[in-house]
Amino acid sequence: MKQLQVYLNKARFGIFVLFIWMFLYNGYSFSETSNTLIDISNSSQYSLSILKDISNGLTDFFGIINRKVGSKATNINNKDNKLVILSMSFNQLSSSPNSLGNIIDPDEDVEPAVTSKPLVYPNPFRQSTQNGAILSYDLSKDFSFEIHIYNMLSQRVFKQTFQEGGPGARKGANRLQINQESLGGYLLSSGVYFYVFVHNQDVLAKGKMVVKP
Repeated sequence: MKQLQVYLNKARFGIFVLFIWMFLYNGYSFSETSNTLIDISNSSQYSLSILKDISNGLTDFFGIINRKVGSKATNINNKDNKLVILSMSFNQLSSSPNSLGNIIDPDEDVEPAVTSKPLVYPNPFRQSTQNGAILSYDLSKDFSFEIHIYNMLSQRVFKQTFQEGGPGARKGANRLQINQESLGGYLLSSGVYFYVFVHNQDVLAKGKMVVKP
């Protein structure tokens, strides 16, 4: 009976030692497995983060971005999380200290020009009549200019100045009546005359008209 008790005690001790050994061994394995799981988790987080960036279109827009595992940056393109203002240009507005914006003339860079051949209708015509004739022409923009009328002897018999934006000096189509009243009461004698458009001493266009008696 005593021997059986000793045997049982030894068996219990052996089982205890085996249990301790298995516990320590499994704990070590569990620790290694846990470490491995952590590494896999980090790698998965990294992969998912890259996929998320691609799905959001970040890599396509900003190019290839190197990102370290474990980075705590919430915005990999702007780690300071600051708002970035894109530079913009406006063609129609200009800023000044005294105003929010001034309208810029869209035709500022357009050269003053007569864009169609000036025509007089009817031609020939009688200036002495009330209707006289109509001079039609097109301008590239609003600008000031002069119309000179010369006779066959190259003598200037009439000149009129048209102010920018006023009647006859506006962008697009213009029509002027030629009669005794429009020429300031001056009555042209019958004959051939030349009309010339002048801007800053430059001839922009010219034409010919015939006045009947």
